This record gives sequence, C-alpha cells and structure tokens, in this order.
Amino acid sequence: MKIPVPSSSPRKCSSQPVGKNAMGKIPSVVALYLKLPDVACYTGHCLRRSSATLLADAGVDITTIKRHAGWEINDSR
Repeated sequence: MKIPVPSSSPRKCSSQPVGKNAMGKIPSVVALYLKLPDVACYTGHCLRRSSATLLADAGVDITTIKRHAGWEINDSR
C-alpha cells in the first residue's frame, strides 16, 4: 500500500479532510512502513483497543473508557 503524496507539496504536512474509512487503514499503512508481518491484521480496531488501554493505564474510569470507545455501558455492577 502506498501513501499518496500530493505532487504540489511533496513531503510536507497539509490540512486534508480524513474520513472514517481512511482512519481505519492507518494502522496497516504504519505496519507496512515498519515492515511488520501480517499487515492486514492491523486495523482500525487496533486504534480503539490501544486508546482504551492507554486511558485505563492513565487511571480513567471504566464508564468514560466505554463511552469513548463506543462500547455498551451497563451500570449493573
């Protein structure tokens, strides 16, 4: 997978809209760049799972993490 770079501004950052489908492909693009095995295994779910782990490690409460990740919140503990 090749990351498209606009010819008008090669190798420069620019403000471009990014849709939800493009966000889901980012982990596999990064895995490809890092030459990791099984590039197809890196999906948008990896971002969601990693962000939940980082929030939990930072001490964020479980209800906030579930809300952030879009998971079902059940208050019956």
